[in-house]
Amino acid sequence: MGVWPITDVPFLRVTQLEELRNRWEQQGLGIVDALRPGLTDAEMDELTRPLGFTLPREARVWWGWHDGAQPDDQDRIEMLGPGRQFLSLRDSVEHSRMYRDTLWAGAERDNSLNWQLTWLPISANVTPTVIECGGPFDAPVRCRTYELEQPDMGMVGVKSLGTLVAMYIAAYDSGGWKFDAVLKRWRVDPQKLELPREQYNLL
Repeated sequence: MGVWPITDVPFLRVTQLEELRNRWEQQGLGIVDALRPGLTDAEMDELTRPLGFTLPREARVWWGWHDGAQPDDQDRIEMLGPGRQFLSLRDSVEHSRMYRDTLWAGAERDNSLNWQLTWLPISANVTPTVIECGGPFDAPVRCRTYELEQPDMGMVGVKSLGTLVAMYIAAYDSGGWKFDAVLKRWRVDPQKLELPREQYNLL
């Protein structure tokens, strides 16, 4: 059985993140030992102040649990899943500023397909997963992917970080994501993920 459709999770909880950590331990991922301590609200506010918006509550659960992962050496795995580095909030802000500087240069600000000023990436790869931080403080944050060559590819996304983490957990449980701890490489089985095109890049 694939992981989609799954029940939408309206709001991310720490207990759900601990379930994700359990999957990392079961897979033998080094990210478990490389997790940074979580941030306080004051630390989050200080880091995001240059972006001009307040981090919503659901995103605070994410970075309040752990502020990304930092390996001690190049052999340690620091990933949420295949090709998905778990960014610290500081690194997320720096990535966002880089995208702003690069993609807004000479661009029309009303271009809905461009990188939005209220986006933050939670993972670093060629198609970053971003959260939309422009809504009400207590509302769940939408998650999508962004691909420069096909900016409309990941527009549908999912309604909350809670739903995204549920997808991560289901990807492990279905066997769609499997880490070979001996060879230190991922095995991905798309047939076990069964995602529609709009959500594909989220996994």
